[in-house]
Amino acid sequence: MTHFAAAVPVDAAPRQPERPAPGARAARLSRTLVVFAAAVVVDLFRPINASQRFSLFGEDSSIFIQQSRANGILHSFTTIYAGYYHAVPRIASAIASALPLSWTPPIFAMTSVLVAAFVAAVAYECGLGVGLSTPSAAVLAGTVLLLPASGFEISESLTYVQWYCEAGAVVFIVAWAAGHTARPLPVAVLLAVATLTSPLIPLTAPVIAVVTYRRRRPLDVAVVAGVGIGTVLQAYGHFKAHDPTPLHLSPRAIFNLFTVRTVDASAVGLRFDYTVYHWLALPGAAALGAVIFVGLALLALRARPPGVRPLMLVCLGLSLWLLAIGVILRDLGALPDLAFVLNGPDRAFPVASRYFGPSGVLLVMAVLVYLDSPRRRPAPPDDGPAPAVNGGPASGVNGIAATAVNGTATASVNGTATAPVNGGRVAAGWLRARPVVLVYLATVLVLNVPLSLSRAPLSAWEHDVAAARSTCVRTGGASRVVVSNAPGPVWKIDLTCEQAFGIPDRHAPGQRGG
Repeated sequence: MTHFAAAVPVDAAPRQPERPAPGARAARLSRTLVVFAAAVVVDLFRPINASQRFSLFGEDSSIFIQQSRANGILHSFTTIYAGYYHAVPRIASAIASALPLSWTPPIFAMTSVLVAAFVAAVAYECGLGVGLSTPSAAVLAGTVLLLPASGFEISESLTYVQWYCEAGAVVFIVAWAAGHTARPLPVAVLLAVATLTSPLIPLTAPVIAVVTYRRRRPLDVAVVAGVGIGTVLQAYGHFKAHDPTPLHLSPRAIFNLFTVRTVDASAVGLRFDYTVYHWLALPGAAALGAVIFVGLALLALRARPPGVRPLMLVCLGLSLWLLAIGVILRDLGALPDLAFVLNGPDRAFPVASRYFGPSGVLLVMAVLVYLDSPRRRPAPPDDGPAPAVNGGPASGVNGIAATAVNGTATASVNGTATAPVNGGRVAAGWLRARPVVLVYLATVLVLNVPLSLSRAPLSAWEHDVAAARSTCVRTGGASRVVVSNAPGPVWKIDLTCEQAFGIPDRHAPGQRGG
């Protein structure tokens, strides 16, 4: 494992990262592809019921495809809906509009699956980039894929794909702030697309501004460009739509929602968060979440080496910041019964669960960072300074020099030798706790995956589309195509025969259907 301190440079001078050997790069790419493939499989079987699989599922999806087919693909990209732009859903709608209407639900579903799997793979790479071990990076990828603090609301649905974009973006931005490197151009493009899909990504601006001001590297400029372009366009769309957002500051609501629905749910998953809430009631559940969060903050302040400390604090602070602003923008604190949001009685999809996922990911990331950070202990005085490697000088980053002696890594901090480390971690009692915590986090992920093998409702959609096409042929294109999203939530699309099937209205020569 890469020494964790190497991920957090303290000076502003550019430092060229060591390029891994071709064999190591190939092995890492292979593992990332395995993570991607596994994420695709998991997300395909993740929906809580059959109505979510290969269906439009949600009013947003039906609006996206209707606008794309009725107004044209190019016009749909500049169309503002709900006060902002939706880049990824519009791209999926553009693809679906060029293909038969019967293919739309699986195209939408597979788009969300592939985006979620891609974001999980990015999180895995980011984890490795900041020095996490392979198991820890895999847990981070699983947390981004499943968003256990969000529950099942956003699984395999183009309507909520923006929350995957936000989760992946914040993980990358935190890793980038810690020194993770990537190619600037793809980063700028992907961040711009993500920001044009999720309007909450600009909330990371304080972190981006501080890091860029201190380093000013090409990748830093790419991050600023990607998020900046998306932010400017989203702000323009918001003001152009004249969609005023109610802003009500409710500290009590923010505290309750953060401690119970973010911290507690991150620790046990939404499936068991309700159990904690029922057992302890709101005061007890909130107190438990507060204790966990304060405990993480204290661990961050005591973390070693020093580079780990700001990384953990950024994770914790950004988690609270994202949730607090989300609550204010969504006006969750103004709901008549806050317990309804916390408890969600008899509801499969509690109100606004999606807002808690990205914040929960950052809390888990902070835990993983602490688990994989070195535990340095003073070595006996006669250990001496760290020797050279292969006859050359010892390598040092941030004042920490690491060498290898007979396959055992040793470290010196400012000339003071420390105890042998194994992969960046001291062989101490803490290592016995580390696998336990990792297994626990992995178990939480597994228990929050509802595998649904029930038959997809695609046949009903195909039947309705075929019937609508027959009607268009029989009426000479004069009928309307009204297809619902049965047997799931009924969200209808209403198109002309030409918009749906390319069958012009013969009774209105020279005119295109409305």
